[in-house]
Amino acid sequence: MLNKNRENLIEGEFGTVILDAESRIEKILEFELPKNALGDYILIIEISEGLAKKEYEQNIRLTSKGISGFAISENNLKTIYWFTIVGVLSFVIYLGIKFIRRQIMLKRVGQIQERRFIAVDLND
Repeated sequence: MLNKNRENLIEGEFGTVILDAESRIEKILEFELPKNALGDYILIIEISEGLAKKEYEQNIRLTSKGISGFAISENNLKTIYWFTIVGVLSFVIYLGIKFIRRQIMLKRVGQIQERRFIAVDLND
């Protein structure tokens, strides 16, 4: 893994994996990062097939944990975006319902104030 200046941060070896033709396998690569490893990095994976070598590069961003407890990545940004939209829509609906209820209550109070008492003199 390289930093943005292409300086080596971590180097390691995954081990040997033997695959038949047209086969697939998924493996998890785990390695420890320094505590201050925050920022943009380049993850380079080199695959060797005897004589031929293939190199894959992936840009990654290491961040501290986000507000919701997970690191912010490309997929998590979409999740945060949708949670924000749902939150804003819920708040707008709440304010709309509150406004309508208030208008109904004001209308009821206005109708009650329109009633007048008639004074009746029973002494006659």
